Amino acid sequence: MELVRGIKITDYCDQEKVSTRERLDLFIKVCQAIQHAHQKGIIHRDIKPSNILVTLHDGVPVPKVIDFGIAKATEGRLTDQTVYTQLHQFIGTPAYMSPEQAEMSGLDIDTRSDIYSLGVLLYELLAGSTPFDAKELMAQGIDAMRKTIREQEPQRPSTRVATLGADQLTTTAKRRSADSSKLLHQLKGDLDWIVMKCLEKDRSRRYETANGLAADLKRHLNNEPVTARPPSAAYRFQKAWRRNKLAYTAAATVTATLVLGIAFSAWQAIEATRAEAARAEEARRAQAAQAQAEADRARAVFAEREERRRLYAANMNLAFEALKANRLGRTSDLLNSSRPSNGGPDYRGWEWRYLWSASRSDEILTLPPHEDIVSAIAWSPNQPVLASGSWDGSVRLWNTRDYRSISRLQNPGKISSLAFNSTGDLLAVISGTEWGVPADGKVSLWRTDSHELFDRFHVDQADVWFLERGSVRFSPDDSFLAVGQGNGEILFRDHRQRRNLVAFPAHPPGKGVLALAFSTDGRLLASGGRDESVKIWKARGLAEAPLLQHQLPLGAGRSDFGVFDLEFSPSGDWLAGCGMFGATDAGLRIWRVRDGRPVLNLTNHTAWVAGLAFSRDGHHLFSVSSDQSVRIWETGAWEEVAFLKGHTNEIWSVGLSPDGRRLATGGKDNLIKLWDTQFRGRATDSKVFPDYRKVVFSRDSSTLLSIDPDGRWTIRDSEIVGEVSEFPVPTSVPIRDFIDLAAGVLAITHTNGTVQVWNVPAGRLMKIVPEADPAWAPVLSPDGERLAFTSSMEPQVIRVVALSSSEEIASLRSGRAQLPRAFSADGTLLIATPSNSDDLILWNVRTSRSSQHEAALREQTQTICFSPDGSMLAAVGGLGLVNLFDVTNSDLQLRWRVNPDLLGLFGACFSPDGRRLAVVSSTGVIWLCDTSTGQEVGTLKTAKGMWSNATFSPSGNNLLVHVAEKLHLYQA
Repeated sequence: MELVRGIKITDYCDQEKVSTRERLDLFIKVCQAIQHAHQKGIIHRDIKPSNILVTLHDGVPVPKVIDFGIAKATEGRLTDQTVYTQLHQFIGTPAYMSPEQAEMSGLDIDTRSDIYSLGVLLYELLAGSTPFDAKELMAQGIDAMRKTIREQEPQRPSTRVATLGADQLTTTAKRRSADSSKLLHQLKGDLDWIVMKCLEKDRSRRYETANGLAADLKRHLNNEPVTARPPSAAYRFQKAWRRNKLAYTAAATVTATLVLGIAFSAWQAIEATRAEAARAEEARRAQAAQAQAEADRARAVFAEREERRRLYAANMNLAFEALKANRLGRTSDLLNSSRPSNGGPDYRGWEWRYLWSASRSDEILTLPPHEDIVSAIAWSPNQPVLASGSWDGSVRLWNTRDYRSISRLQNPGKISSLAFNSTGDLLAVISGTEWGVPADGKVSLWRTDSHELFDRFHVDQADVWFLERGSVRFSPDDSFLAVGQGNGEILFRDHRQRRNLVAFPAHPPGKGVLALAFSTDGRLLASGGRDESVKIWKARGLAEAPLLQHQLPLGAGRSDFGVFDLEFSPSGDWLAGCGMFGATDAGLRIWRVRDGRPVLNLTNHTAWVAGLAFSRDGHHLFSVSSDQSVRIWETGAWEEVAFLKGHTNEIWSVGLSPDGRRLATGGKDNLIKLWDTQFRGRATDSKVFPDYRKVVFSRDSSTLLSIDPDGRWTIRDSEIVGEVSEFPVPTSVPIRDFIDLAAGVLAITHTNGTVQVWNVPAGRLMKIVPEADPAWAPVLSPDGERLAFTSSMEPQVIRVVALSSSEEIASLRSGRAQLPRAFSADGTLLIATPSNSDDLILWNVRTSRSSQHEAALREQTQTICFSPDGSMLAAVGGLGLVNLFDVTNSDLQLRWRVNPDLLGLFGACFSPDGRRLAVVSSTGVIWLCDTSTGQEVGTLKTAKGMWSNATFSPSGNNLLVHVAEKLHLYQA
């Protein structure tokens, strides 16, 4: 990190008596630094003079922006310049705080808050004070201060300076190397408009970006119209006069000389001529000024749209990162902020629709929220009742027929565990624990029919962590109740007689029992504690302590974490445990019960796992985590088969319905969500269809042709990847490869060099390129009417054959060996590349005219494709370059060349509307870019592998990627 030595920008300007123009030059550099941060997805939120220091480099002042991020500010010492909320969350410096920051919600802050703060800084540099006096704001109190910032309109800088006392006005002007009248003249007009546009209460009326603010200041310095004020005719003429003083002065001098040279006798005629010339000149100047204004306005609109386009791309990249972190709320906010507003252009593409679909919640129902964290969930085994417990001390009972709340049971303290007995007439509740605070826990037993308290007794809950899940369980035969205690003991209690039976030490003293689980037959009891161990006990009877069968150590037992939940599989073969095993291991463990041997450590969750549930048939395990996801695992293979999203904060509790069809979860968003256990959602970012040896897509993306490991060829619908029909290829010669599928036409190459062209729907052989003239690199036109190939006998010649008549319609000759690569959509243009070259040759098949572009690619190209309308050509290479050309009149013009910092680019395709280009890398990354600018709008993960290809479906909703012998389907 750079150590910045310097002084505040305002102090430097005043001490050095920096003129207004030089102050604007310094401020423009500050805007450029803030713009750079915004493009990296960073919002400063505390722009003020003390965070902008000026240092000298070779005598030249250079501003440095420091202290990025409020998190850094919250570690500092409070001063009279800083405001903290009651939650101790820093929200900015009052005098520089935007109206949306003054809301103190922290939910709606974007880059335009920094634009407001930049406007306050510019105000202070020009007028010598901030729009609102900091001391007066602090004296008002927080509520009045926030009201002032949100509602009161500040004076313009020129008005503020004009109202200063004589001495203050003189001092302020001297600090800017000007006299009083000159300073007022400098501030009036453009600078007033620019500053007040930054300070708009409605942020949609501010500058969209820091670059936009800097550009307007540059236009002011260059005597050009600024976008911050309506460009009236007088204003435009004033700017034109300032830019062309010499020309206007010379014209006036010439005119005056001519007038004086004319004889008095002809003065009337000359006056008439002058009047006519003046009218013509005025009309000409008005037309020129109008044209210039329209050009300036067009440039301003273009610049604003480009800034919006860049902002959209930045938001999409942030949305992809938020989605990877399961932050659905953040993803939705970014997507909503990228919708077009006020009839403006819509920059959204396939990536927006994909993110919108991927961020949608998967639950089937959300119940009304608790007032605090939902920390426990339990289903009644034989009644249509769901119980949910919260940190607000309440247990709510829900009728699972219509999920209507039927009762609210109030308990002392925070709820940490719930359990129904096997008959469903009693509900056990543990409450009263505090994280790290010694306290006696209370176990309450409630009658589920009358909702009355049946029993309440104390247990030792000293220093038990707040995330225990299974610390109260009824035995399967309903003969006793087991309760885990904070002193490491397990208490057995006869709940019918309301008396304790026995308490035995299960875990070391001070290491509380956080989780309990009975096997289905009741013979085994598993316990987990803060000593990071799991123990399996043989229960011998109500009056005796169980016998230890297995001890399953997990960690060193030196952390303040432990086992959060335990579950036996219905068959009793497996035991699953979850929690935080050590300071960094937020895992999910599977053990074999008969010998206590560990089976697997499931690590797909990205944060600690809070709860578990086995399906009734034991075929699936459900896990919930603070990473805000629900994951479904297939037992035995222990592979993740579904990944469910919906919660917008950590998930702490889970319960499975008696029929196994519904899963209920709760967490820190205070919500209870219900899920269909048969849902097979996102196991990864895409749907994967394995066992493909080769896949070729039709050019219209409606079908795809594949061969499976058994050698069967099938035509499939690309939208649903469902099998449509099998297509046997009768041939005695082994198939080497098939190269293309277009409009129902299939071209297949054989090991002897022959090429067969088939009409797939009719199953009819259309054309054979004979063995006597073996073909290289055959390419079909998208309409399936033409076949281009290079003859091995004449490698410098590309032949184009009409498939309907089998006649050669064009012969394209070059001075060296060449290969056809791709046809345009109408089959008129053919792109070719010379062997071992980075040149491009564009042929017009109808006219035989060609244009050669030497070193157009800068590397040997792996994939070349035309856009659907044929107006663009994309070429990607193995070394990582992506080239996009405009195709006009049989010629190529490079639009942009980008290196997305990826190697091995083997597949590329355009979206149907031509606005997006998808490029597949061998490193397992799909790179999406805006074809108009080449700017990245997002990335997706896929399998690693070479020789991949990709295509969009005709609807533009699905992206199909074939790599590593698997087909990956990304659905928008």
